[in-house]
Amino acid sequence: MDSHPTKMSEKVSPNISDSNMTFVENNAPLPVRHSGVLFNSREFVQIDGKRQILNLGYESEGVSALNITFDIKDNQAISLTGCPYSGVVFLAAVTPSDFNGFLRNVCQHLKARGIEEILIKQSPIFVWDRWYPEADETFLEAGFERVQVEINHHIPLGQPDYMSSIHLMQRRKIKKCMEHQLIFKEEKHHILAQAHQFIEHCRNQQGLPINISLRQLLKTVETLPEYYRIFTIRNQKNSIVAATITVKISDSIVYNYLPAFDRKYKTYSPLALLTFQLHERLGQEGFKYLDLGISSIEGKPQKNLITFKQRMGAIVSGRVVYHRKL
Repeated sequence: MDSHPTKMSEKVSPNISDSNMTFVENNAPLPVRHSGVLFNSREFVQIDGKRQILNLGYESEGVSALNITFDIKDNQAISLTGCPYSGVVFLAAVTPSDFNGFLRNVCQHLKARGIEEILIKQSPIFVWDRWYPEADETFLEAGFERVQVEINHHIPLGQPDYMSSIHLMQRRKIKKCMEHQLIFKEEKHHILAQAHQFIEHCRNQQGLPINISLRQLLKTVETLPEYYRIFTIRNQKNSIVAATITVKISDSIVYNYLPAFDRKYKTYSPLALLTFQLHERLGQEGFKYLDLGISSIEGKPQKNLITFKQRMGAIVSGRVVYHRKL
């Protein structure tokens, strides 16, 4: 995505740091072509129109370097509800001093609006090329505390011999799937309802809910069709045995949003084949990372899921939620 947005601020607040950046309140979240991550974009946020949104940024000569979008609910500022992560967007190289100043300005600005607490669901480190090691420390210096650290995993794409990084057990499963002629396929959007029904069925087999309704999924994909894709593994009878819906969250990252497989095919592990084929396909298309998401429910680790991801060559990348009372 282009990281040089045009100037869109409508209100400038006093800058309480020594930075040469200008702290601004924008009239809306940045458009998707400038937002860095889809989840923070104007188009994604506005799918649900019943929200009170506040966007704050640090700009240099009208170009955004740091940006964050909040849902305002009563006396809380939350970045953001309804998405796996959002948080501070790094659109240009900044110093620890710049970042500290931005966070201080954010806190002051929100406090002046009557906000009493802030919750930031920060994106994993690998999302940002410009992330620096001191970022977590800077959050803490600015008065935030870590209230949750989720176990997140991602797979680097474009590996010339990805199969060698996969655990021997999973390699055998992949080979077994291929021997039984299970087929990887990218589907058209017209099967979205069928895919949702299949994924919901698989989640029910585990006693887990699906975290998006069909109505909301249809609306989201209709609004942003180029960002959502459906991939399946089908058997020789053309029945779906595994499926996922992926989300392009940036030009380099695809989020594996809703993976699922029918437990009747557990001995085949079609999710292993699906993950392997996603690596091959997305890597060929030039993406850098496949984000596999978190492996926990309400903060409790899912040991089997963690083991599966690690055996598929995934790398651990924490997803931190920061909180501060004002």
